[in-house]
Amino acid sequence: MLPGTHGATDPVATDQQGAPDRQHAGERAQDMSVRHSGPVRTVLHTAQCPVLAQDLLIRLDETYPQVPASAKEQLLTGLVRQGPAS
Repeated sequence: MLPGTHGATDPVATDQQGAPDRQHAGERAQDMSVRHSGPVRTVLHTAQCPVLAQDLLIRLDETYPQVPASAKEQLLTGLVRQGPAS
């Protein structure tokens, strides 16, 4: 679990609106895109092998200390919800 997410509602797990990667009967799959920013590159490079979310956040903290922790957690949560890169 990511820090600060205890008790948070996960739209993917609960199948609420806001889960664009989830496909329902009769719906078309959607293409997703993510800007290949420095933080995204850092996450992709660090996660080439299985890694804990906490370790990804630590790496982001080391690389981008000026960015608020909440923004890094939000980035990581968004990437996880989108699923693996093709």
